[in-house]
Order: sequence, then C-alpha cells, then structure tokens
Amino acid sequence: MSDIDFDHSEAVGKLQGLVDATASRQTALNRQVPHFPQAAAGRDFTGYAQSIQSMLARIHQRRNNQLHNITRSAIAAIGEYDVVKATDDDSAAVFSRFNIEGDQ
Repeated sequence: MSDIDFDHSEAVGKLQGLVDATASRQTALNRQVPHFPQAAAGRDFTGYAQSIQSMLARIHQRRNNQLHNITRSAIAAIGEYDVVKATDDDSAAVFSRFNIEGDQ
C-alpha cells in the first residue's frame, strides 16, 4: 500500500491563502503607480526624465505580470489538487467494496 498522503483541505487552503495574499499585493502595487515628473529631472534633462519614467513603468508592469502569474499558477495547482482528490475518492469507493485486510 502506498504511503502517499496529503490533506486536500490544508493544501488548497494554503494555495488559496497565496492567491489572496497576491491579490492584496497587486492591489497595493496598483495604488502606487510610479511617476517621475519631467520637472524633477531639471530643465535640460527632459529626455532623462522620460527614460526614467519609462523604466519605472516597465518595472511596475513586470511586477504586475509576476503577481498575475503567481495567482494563475496557484489557481491551476488548486485545480490539480481537486482532480487528485476526486480520483482518489473514486478509487477509494471502488476498493471499499473489498475486504482487503481480512483476505490473505
């Protein structure tokens, strides 16, 4: 008999916690969209200010993408755990018809 055992509720609960925490992080991130005003760079440095603003926007978007990917991966993992649980439950139902412990 296999020694593989997992607690579906615990695993899915932890993954759902990750989804929730990631959503909170993403909300916080989007509340503080970076902005570098051209005036902050000085009169003769408009090009630098635009470059800095562009770089900040790319960093912000990459972080958003990372958080989105974490959420998608966790949701996919929850789906896989659900499939494993359903398969295990179905197999257990089939085997429960047999008295395996007494027949040897």
